Amino acid sequence: MPTTSLTFPSKSWKSCGMADKKFLVDTSAWILSFKTTGQEGLKTLLKEAIERDRVVTTPVIALELL
Repeated sequence: MPTTSLTFPSKSWKSCGMADKKFLVDTSAWILSFKTTGQEGLKTLLKEAIERDRVVTTPVIALELL
């Protein structure tokens, strides 16, 4: 399966109009970010989004992660 690289530098949050947006993170993205061999770009993006209080979830996603 091909992987895609994520480039979303923290400097661009405000300049690209994403500063006030919320992100619904899918179960598969959470699982990839938890892996030690996971994509560093995804880990960085999620960490920054969490720190900026931009991540939301649903009960179904939380249940799938348990």
